Amino acid sequence: MAKIGESIPMDDPKRGRKIAEAAIEWANTYNWKGKAGRTDKACFLIHAKIARKSNQEVYELSAVYLAKLVNIPHGTAKDSSKRLREAGFIEMVENLCRYSGRGALWRISVDIPDQAEGEKEA
Repeated sequence: MAKIGESIPMDDPKRGRKIAEAAIEWANTYNWKGKAGRTDKACFLIHAKIARKSNQEVYELSAVYLAKLVNIPHGTAKDSSKRLREAGFIEMVENLCRYSGRGALWRISVDIPDQAEGEKEA
């Protein structure tokens, strides 16, 4: 398994944007299962779009702003981000809420199967 964006050079000035674009492409093909699948997909896409807009690997996003953009209750946005974090799709780098009333710092962290893994079949 490899992380999305692992092959993008660290010194690429558009690295954050490229990771976000790869994450959006991945999210649109991933099979989002379960009762909360549609909500989690919508929340993940907002995370990726915020990352793309910031052009940074680490981006700031609050649950309140996420809820507003997805048009869901604040608690639902928090729960979705928790599920996405537990699934390993996003990573909380730092929680700024406790200190400043701002959002948290996040990073897209999706594992994607290696080409060879996808080809295993006999």
